[in-house]
Amino acid sequence: MAAEQIFFLNPLNRDFVLGRTPQPYRAPFAPLEAGCAFLFFTPFVLAGIAILVMAIASWYQFAAFSSAAVAVEATVIDKRIGTDSDGDDQFFVTYRFSVAGNADETSYTNEVVVNEQRYQQAEQGGSISIVYLPFDPAQNQVVGQNNLFLALFLTAFTLFWNAVVIGILCSFIGNMLRDVRLMRKGLEE
Repeated sequence: MAAEQIFFLNPLNRDFVLGRTPQPYRAPFAPLEAGCAFLFFTPFVLAGIAILVMAIASWYQFAAFSSAAVAVEATVIDKRIGTDSDGDDQFFVTYRFSVAGNADETSYTNEVVVNEQRYQQAEQGGSISIVYLPFDPAQNQVVGQNNLFLALFLTAFTLFWNAVVIGILCSFIGNMLRDVRLMRKGLEE
């Protein structure tokens, strides 16, 4: 209702409101405004699609590790403490494990962030329990690392992000279509 009141109060639309012209005032660059608005929203739509793909991938990874993971003991080859962007300590453990193949034995190495307790338990040269995907052993993680939180967070965030972007776009498109209809037909209906 407020948009219509602003429309009627706009001096540029006075002739249309008083019935002197069949169409409201049209800005000289109105078609460019719509194009610029769509260009402005393109990164937001692409970000929404990227977050959706990340959410789907995290659910796929969670499901794959929940149903098909193979547990093995890996050898701890290194451990170190680093800092994140906030200056907090991060605990890294690097491990190596082997997967017996048909003709050879392939070795895989991975470095992961673990909690402080697991870091203290890990000893260089010692073993650590991991799981890997039999169809892609390069996809592996320490036993007990649960990626459910990441999948849930990305799902909630993508639902919120895409709902806001789609809501704004639908509102914009609806207003644009109303304006186009008024520009073409006026109040002939």
